[in-house]
Amino acid sequence: MAGSRQDPLELGSDMDEDEALSYAIALSLQEQEVQDKQSSQIPSASTSTSRRNGDGSGGAGLGLLSFDRKKMEEERLQRLAKRRRSPPEDEDVVEVPPPKRMTPCSEPPRTVAGSLAPILLPYPKGTIKRTWAKGYSRTSEDIKIEEIFQKDKLELALLSSYQWDDEWLVSKLDLRRTKLLLLAFADSEAQKSEMQSNAPPGIKFVFPAMNGPGAMHSKLQLLKYPDYLRVVVPTANLVPYDWGETGVMENVGRRTEAL
Repeated sequence: MAGSRQDPLELGSDMDEDEALSYAIALSLQEQEVQDKQSSQIPSASTSTSRRNGDGSGGAGLGLLSFDRKKMEEERLQRLAKRRRSPPEDEDVVEVPPPKRMTPCSEPPRTVAGSLAPILLPYPKGTIKRTWAKGYSRTSEDIKIEEIFQKDKLELALLSSYQWDDEWLVSKLDLRRTKLLLLAFADSEAQKSEMQSNAPPGIKFVFPAMNGPGAMHSKLQLLKYPDYLRVVVPTANLVPYDWGETGVMENVGRRTEAL
């Protein structure tokens, strides 16, 4: 009887799902055929008790064998399907993001030099001007004190003079914007105190030391603006008539003979 039973086929790992299913069905039919042959060869003289015992034990053994084989086959098919769905471990899967679309710039980048406004520097090479005189037409060769100060841009002014007209000078400047430092002459401490007390608040005085007799007649202006420094050497004191606002100063020629 044992010789008539066919040996089970080896289950290859390279079977697909259809082949594995066909193999499982064939294996189940083979087990059923063996079971039928064994049941037909049982002797009829056996008692009902022994027949029941033999059928129960044989059926239980074959059922357990079939159940284990079927379960193993289902697990194998699940592993095979899982292995086919998942990629091999030795393959590196690299996700490449889609390329980003570059938006063209509607405006070219500005350079630092192009973004800065040009500085209009007055008289970059220096110049000599005549003092304007009231009653005469303006020319390109004359200048007023307002045109020198440019009070809307002036930040700091150091002024020196021999004669002063405080009210007139203050009218030519904006003391809310301009810091004023006056370099003046005083022959006594009393005169220094008087000049300081008559000046508006915020104006500072500097009195240079005069060694021996004499007076300070220097006329110099240092004017600081946001982007440049102006140096002015005038011939006029800080009084209105020296700047041509009250009249004309005429040069009188020398007489050839004494009076």
